[in-house]
Amino acid sequence: MLSSISNENGTIFSIKDYNEIYELNDIIYGLDPLQSCLKPLFLLMGEIINYSIQFKKKIYVKNGDNKERFQFNENLNKTEILDKLVENEIKFKEFENKLKNGKPAQSDLQFFKSTKDMEVHLTLFELFQITLRLFLRQLLKNYSSNNVDIQYLLIKINFLLDFLIGSSVKSAILFPMILAGINSVDDNDRRSNIDRFNKLWNNNYPRS
Repeated sequence: MLSSISNENGTIFSIKDYNEIYELNDIIYGLDPLQSCLKPLFLLMGEIINYSIQFKKKIYVKNGDNKERFQFNENLNKTEILDKLVENEIKFKEFENKLKNGKPAQSDLQFFKSTKDMEVHLTLFELFQITLRLFLRQLLKNYSSNNVDIQYLLIKINFLLDFLIGSSVKSAILFPMILAGINSVDDNDRRSNIDRFNKLWNNNYPRS
């Protein structure tokens, strides 16, 4: 789900298939160290990606050779376009509520050995909740990086990244770090993000 191919064409498998794989892995292997208790959020992320692609196919057409520019489908009248935009707004609010109210599966929480261990993993879950809320705004509403809402979420993401970057879940924070880097419009944020990448690299691959 984190691949560029998924963002362009949709998830390789259906969300139902991913869910079945997750359930099977839980039985055989237990908690995945790279995905922690994030499975509900990854499944929701797949739903968001697949919906976004279908929505854009319905309402937009590519504008010439520039793949980054779209225009409304000329076969749709203004009323039809408005209806689809209203539907998108409703879907946005639905996804937003699911992200804000999401919780890890109870079956995953049993694998944590201590209160401190659980706190770190729950903080990781919170980080991904906020990261996907940012992701949702850019995917469904095309918000730019300097949008106030994006920058508000970015501040919260950066705060949690600083807390987690030296923790036992540091290997799982790359996706939020990449999105934070992409949306860093302030020079201080950019420098801080480079420092985080250097710290993450040095922690995982220390020089001899």
